[in-house]
Amino acid sequence: MDALEIRKVHWAGFESGGILGLILAANRPERVASVACFNTPYRSPGSENTMKDLFRCGFSTFDDAIDKLGVESWVRKLCESGVLIDPVDPAIVEWVVQQAASIPATVAHEWHRVFGRTSSLLTDLARVDVPVLLVAGANHVHGCEPPLLDQFRSKLKHAREVVYVPGVAIGVQLLQPDACAQTYLEFLRGIEGTQA
Repeated sequence: MDALEIRKVHWAGFESGGILGLILAANRPERVASVACFNTPYRSPGSENTMKDLFRCGFSTFDDAIDKLGVESWVRKLCESGVLIDPVDPAIVEWVVQQAASIPATVAHEWHRVFGRTSSLLTDLARVDVPVLLVAGANHVHGCEPPLLDQFRSKLKHAREVVYVPGVAIGVQLLQPDACAQTYLEFLRGIEGTQA
């Protein structure tokens, strides 16, 4: 933001990108006007353990899975099993795999290490003092299911009602982009209406 001389943003992120937006809003509130989170998980220790098991892909650790499969094959396996995205559209699954293919294994290791600590990263939610939008697939089962997102929402002072997009679980922003865009635009219009 500094390099681009951007003073304040409306942050929109999916999955871990939403977590980063909330962390920024908590720590640099003067730089964030709002945060929109798409399929951003709020995990209990139990759901975090489930995710760790899924990301291991049958190996003893996710590090072993990345090292033995390689990043591209690891991501492909996660996509095909419905962990990273609903495998309903082979073209979108292939696009996700190809996007991840150039990620160095060292980056994949560190990203997963951070992502695996979601519940410990979101400890300062009470300091988030901007409007927040939470959007998830209605069929999500890995940290974005209604009980967890309702708990997430209750910790945010200015969170809107959670929007659940029907017919999708994981990858709502890729599988239902029009619904996500419409929801986000309505959210931004609502913010403008309250600030006028």
